[in-house]
Amino acid sequence: MEVLAEGLATSGRERKMAVDDSKVRTAGMLRAFGLERMAMAKDLKSGFAADRKARSVDVRMMQANTGTMCEALRQDHLRMGRSLRRKLVESTEGVAALVASLRADFAKESADFAKAHRHMTRAQRAGLARDRRDRSREVVKLMKDFHVSRAEMAQALAQSLAKSTGEMKSQVSGLNVFSALLAKTRENASVPSSMLAVQSGGTARVPFAALGLGPEEHQKKTAKKK
Repeated sequence: MEVLAEGLATSGRERKMAVDDSKVRTAGMLRAFGLERMAMAKDLKSGFAADRKARSVDVRMMQANTGTMCEALRQDHLRMGRSLRRKLVESTEGVAALVASLRADFAKESADFAKAHRHMTRAQRAGLARDRRDRSREVVKLMKDFHVSRAEMAQALAQSLAKSTGEMKSQVSGLNVFSALLAKTRENASVPSSMLAVQSGGTARVPFAALGLGPEEHQKKTAKKK
């Protein structure tokens, strides 16, 4: 029992020592944690203060540079406006010059076209007049040729008619002479009926030998009478 009591007493003392040791270590750990937290808080405060200071400097710089930036922006805007106006003026002048050039070219082309049209009109009129003159000359020539041909034809017809009339007159005259000779011959001498040939028209043909004339003498006599 004594041994058991001593063991329990020893065990109680050891547990107490362990608890005391745990309390001491826990208290040390708490003190170290508090120190660390205080150091961390101090560092954070220092960092926050430095960051705030830097941000304040940046803000002050931005506030100070705002006017400069606005002025630079305004200057840029003015320069851009002047450049745009200058380019607009140049573009307007270029467009005006182009329009003037187009108008001049159109006027020149219109004048050239009108001139060419007048030349073509005059050439066509001259060609038409020349064609009319040529046709008129051809018509006049044809009319003259027709009149000449008609006159020549009329003259030829008249000559042919006169020749035919003369031949007919000569034949009639020859027949009259022959009739007179025949009548005279009948009166002067009796002619055998076998030597006379009576035609259907009533005209008698007598041999030249019966009249005492040969063919050549009869032709000469007829020519003299003509």
